[in-house]
Amino acid sequence: MARTSFTLRLVVAALTATAGALAVPALSSPASAAVSGLTSAYNYTPYDSNNKGLRVDCPTGKKLIGVSESIAGGEGQVRWDQVIPYSDHVYVHAVEDEDGSPWTWSVGATVICADQLPGLEIVAQTSTTTSNDYNSVAADCTGSNQLLGLGFTINGGSGQVGIDDNKATSSSRATGWAYEDRTGFSGQWSLTEYAICANPLAGYEINQVTGADQSSTSTTVTAKCTGTKRIVGGGGQVDGGQGLVVLEDFAGSFTSFEVKAYEDQTGTSNLWHLHAYAICATP
Repeated sequence: MARTSFTLRLVVAALTATAGALAVPALSSPASAAVSGLTSAYNYTPYDSNNKGLRVDCPTGKKLIGVSESIAGGEGQVRWDQVIPYSDHVYVHAVEDEDGSPWTWSVGATVICADQLPGLEIVAQTSTTTSNDYNSVAADCTGSNQLLGLGFTINGGSGQVGIDDNKATSSSRATGWAYEDRTGFSGQWSLTEYAICANPLAGYEINQVTGADQSSTSTTVTAKCTGTKRIVGGGGQVDGGQGLVVLEDFAGSFTSFEVKAYEDQTGTSNLWHLHAYAICATP
């Protein structure tokens, strides 16, 4: 079975997808600063059949403002459980589902970095601990700060809980939802959502693309920046998956953000669709 490339890529959204913008200003005030020293770094793990993690660091002297991550070879049988942003690096981790995967697979991550931004912060918020089928939590930027990047941790779950939403609900809020898989999980678990925020940036925008309802084995949706703006972060969500659809790629390029998901190995007859969120600013 072909493996997904981790190469930064520009992908044309499906013709059936619809584009839109969240309620954020297309251009920020003249006092807002451009993103200085915008750059990125990427790495990936070897292919094997083990649960695995990866740390990717910003270049020396740069600070983390956003992340993207992809699983190659997961095919709906590998779930993210950690995408944790730190001041100058990200740590990602993924696990196979409860009956394992017949394929070898790899995880890759990209850090989006810049010179120190005024007000740069990482806000974390953790949900209640529960044994419910699903759980959700939101992390809010402080003051007038705006959302740049997102992350999450599923605390517990043992590969039987998967991320469903890791999205920009507004210009200052990151929201996470997670669902147990089709057989459920007998233990307790919680969800932590991370919001990477900073003072308003020039050209700040969040562009959202919503894919069409379908029931394919996998599908991809891509949101793009406008004009010469650049990706500083992004997110995605699946609607209608209810734990039966696995979000595999949150993959950023210089000007677009791609979200890809697979139905689990049993598949579902339910209709479902994806959303992609591209968070952009002027470099």
